[in-house]
Amino acid sequence: MSTNEFGMKAWGVCTVVLAIAALAVVVLGGAYIGSNGEFNSGAPQWIAGMYTALKDCGAIVAGILGFSGLAWSNFYKASTGIGK
Repeated sequence: MSTNEFGMKAWGVCTVVLAIAALAVVVLGGAYIGSNGEFNSGAPQWIAGMYTALKDCGAIVAGILGFSGLAWSNFYKASTGIGK
């Protein structure tokens, strides 16, 4: 495996892991939100903090993950010669 191929695979795995982590935070945070729209008293603070940060900066996170995935697919296609 060349360095280029290793980097390409590591980049793809990191992008997928970060997307899954962001989705997990949103799902976990949603599980602790009460009917009044606020976190329950038993909610872990790290979930509440990460959920609030993602809620406030969700468009930025989605843009970064989307661009990373798009750039990765373009790089993969160019590196492997698919579509020529």
